Amino acid sequence: MAIPQRKTYVFPTSRKVDWQHESIGRSSVLHLTSKRTPKIRIQEKILGNAARLLEAKQRGFVCF
Repeated sequence: MAIPQRKTYVFPTSRKVDWQHESIGRSSVLHLTSKRTPKIRIQEKILGNAARLLEAKQRGFVCF
């Protein structure tokens, strides 16, 4: 069984994307919902520092 490679996605934060950040212990989960296509929802579990995600959000990007 192959180990899946981790991918990095960068979404510019705009009116087209709603996002919700959830921190559980050492894991972080970002819930992204596109307003243009509300049927598509992205849920990704992040193993890392949640502060980095919030800093990226403040700079205008959602990275995971």
